[in-house]
Amino acid sequence: MIQRIKKWLAIRSYAKNLGSKLRKAYGASRYYTPGQVKTTVREAGLNLNLVRYALCMYCDRSSFIKYHSDIGETYDYEATQNEVAAQLSRDHVSLNEVGASSIVINQAISWYGSGSYGAGGSCGGGWDGGGDGGGSCDS
Repeated sequence: MIQRIKKWLAIRSYAKNLGSKLRKAYGASRYYTPGQVKTTVREAGLNLNLVRYALCMYCDRSSFIKYHSDIGETYDYEATQNEVAAQLSRDHVSLNEVGASSIVINQAISWYGSGSYGAGGSCGGGWDGGGDGGGSCDS
């Protein structure tokens, strides 16, 4: 149960805080490199033990897979995205459709990025469409 709470808090903090910090440090981009995401997580004092969730939110699929392969770990990108989407979705909807998890994550990052939650997400929220309107995306 404690692990589940830590995971929820980490994913929520990545959605709430990481996008604006990545934009500030590296400019607006659809995706960031694993090194940029890890550095930003570390500098922001966020949970490094669960950084795979931040990586699936802000890195592209091939970078996520290559990063984990290089360090001798194996995580399924789509399964990790589904975990993030389930954590961020208020309804815990079924995410069996292709791309559904990306849509839910994008919407959640946009929601956390509005109002009193501070800026979140990257250009386009890290995915096609949506986002929080924070700058332009040239890549």
